[in-house]
Amino acid sequence: MGMKKVQEREYAKLLFTQMGLSQKEVAAKVGVTEKTIGKWKDEESWEELKTVFITTRSSVIKNLQRQMELWQLKIGDNLAGTKEVDILVKLAAAINSLEKETGISEMVDTGMKFIQFLQQHNVDLAKECTHYFDLFIKTKM
Repeated sequence: MGMKKVQEREYAKLLFTQMGLSQKEVAAKVGVTEKTIGKWKDEESWEELKTVFITTRSSVIKNLQRQMELWQLKIGDNLAGTKEVDILVKLAAAINSLEKETGISEMVDTGMKFIQFLQQHNVDLAKECTHYFDLFIKTKM
């Protein structure tokens, strides 16, 4: 499978699992047939992945921050041992990495939220932006 096909498949998976689009909508956005989407969906169990993808990056970051707070409370005024320092450093690095990294899923999520906002104010503009947003995402694949 060529790189473009792999990227199309990943984009389709994202639209289906995280954005909740139907097979027909995904096929139209990605530019493949609905049959292809159905095949990919079955091969990779996309229905089951939907629940996995409910966890957003921001919820993961909040969880890591909470874990860091709990470790700091556990340590209290005592000097942190090697184990505690190692855990805190790893938590801080994970938070930092997640805050800086922007993947295609975040771009799509932000774009979809913006388009939903536009739909409330100007439906025609929202349709036009959706078209250009789809083109933009395809250039990132």
